Amino acid sequence: MDTTCISVKQVSRDLTMRFLVLCTSLLVFAVVSGCSGKTDTSSSGGNSSPAISSFSALSATITSGTSTTLSWSVSNATSLSINNGVGVVTGTSVSVSPTTTTTYTLTATNSSGATTSMATVTVVAAPAISSFQASPASISTGSSSTLSWTTTGASTLSINNSVGTVTGTSVSVSPTSSTTYTLTATNVAGATATAAATVTVTAAATNNKLALLAGSVGSSTNGSGSAASFTYPMGIAVDASGNLYLADSENETIDKITPAGVVTTFAGYPGKIGSDDGTGTNATFSKPTGIAIDASGNLYVSDTNNDTIRKITSTGVVTTLAGWAGDTGHNDGTGSSATFTYPTGITVDTSGNVYVIDTANVSGSSNEPTNFIRKVTPTGTVTTVTGSNYSLGNAIGITVDASGNLYVTCGNNSIYKVAPAGIVTTFVGDAYTSGSTDGTGTAASFD
Repeated sequence: MDTTCISVKQVSRDLTMRFLVLCTSLLVFAVVSGCSGKTDTSSSGGNSSPAISSFSALSATITSGTSTTLSWSVSNATSLSINNGVGVVTGTSVSVSPTTTTTYTLTATNSSGATTSMATVTVVAAPAISSFQASPASISTGSSSTLSWTTTGASTLSINNSVGTVTGTSVSVSPTSSTTYTLTATNVAGATATAAATVTVTAAATNNKLALLAGSVGSSTNGSGSAASFTYPMGIAVDASGNLYLADSENETIDKITPAGVVTTFAGYPGKIGSDDGTGTNATFSKPTGIAIDASGNLYVSDTNNDTIRKITSTGVVTTLAGWAGDTGHNDGTGSSATFTYPTGITVDTSGNVYVIDTANVSGSSNEPTNFIRKVTPTGTVTTVTGSNYSLGNAIGITVDASGNLYVTCGNNSIYKVAPAGIVTTFVGDAYTSGSTDGTGTAASFD
């Protein structure tokens, strides 16, 4: 065989094989390149996880009973949901009204998975004002009054009429004219509560001289200032508006005197002795002596010669709270089963309990008068606080403080303190030592 012919065939076979290898390589490269292009397109499309760029409460702190709005900004999500009773949501916001502080979780979902974000809504109690009052409620020009209050749920307190922001539970004010103050209590969510208290200002007597408000020598005449008349006026009390109530003893009436000095008969019929319950002049008294007023405007009168304790509402309705007219004694009991003997001084505490000086009861073999202190509850139950062993002989006046301590003036030139448990101590003055010395305790003297 010709060697030249063999060489040509061999070269042709080698070229064919090289061409086939080259084609195969190009095909593999093309396939690989095509597959790589599909993966890039897929990864930049719908297989990305959802994204939450924001989720918050419009008002992060709210007052109980109100609502707030949860809002969000989300991308690549096919569904949205919020826990704590909200459920599936659409759009970009939803209103919620939690009753307690609550953390809400927004869940955004698609086929690639889920993404979450949280927002907390703090719930606070509404502010409340349980009391707001002025003491005293009526002052003279140049004097001051204390505004006091009790509040709950408030982060800030303010009072109008130039008082401003206040703290604690009281503030002193000195208005130059009658002024109504408004207390505003605000909580951290901005909710408010308000209450009002009025301080009545009356003109002060000048040069430290007494000024006649009402009355002149006479029997029983209603009128203004000196045109009115009284007969043996005794006890006196003042209400929150500055009106005075007077036990006009010999006239058998309870008179009302306005801050302007206008006198009217509030209860009882002038000159008529009796023990009738009723309204206004239909009621009768017999030598009313002591008078006190409670926070609701009810008057309590020691009807001395009737040996009873009378109650008069703010509308003038008179009832017998305790005792039986004309029946003397010192029996404890309820209503008419209790007895008194010439009750005089009277006071009432913040709970509506009335304390009375029962002046002419007798005790012991000497039959000497003993001044008992009697307590009458709002329902008319009478008990004896103290007074045995002549410890409060010749007691005249009585008052009570916020802690329930009684203070009693006696004719022996002393003022006694009676604790709620009935323990009697000398508060100031030295018994039977007269004088006008200032001092502390028994170093002071009265006449």
